[in-house]
Amino acid sequence: MIPGARRADPACIDEWSKTLEPQEALVIYCVKGGSVSQSVRASLSEHGLNARYVEGGIKAWRALGGTSTAKGSA
Repeated sequence: MIPGARRADPACIDEWSKTLEPQEALVIYCVKGGSVSQSVRASLSEHGLNARYVEGGIKAWRALGGTSTAKGSA
């Protein structure tokens, strides 16, 4: 995980999105920055939230020197 991030199940977005503040800037990421993070970003935007996604996901983040709290095979 990226430091400061929190995990949320995309399947439960209708529930956990209600806990987010509309003015809060959100950055969504998944392993590759593909359909999962893009669909979550779209759903959050539909809920009136300010969301973006990391193109290339955690793999791109790490490739650019970003740190993560756990190493995995992703």
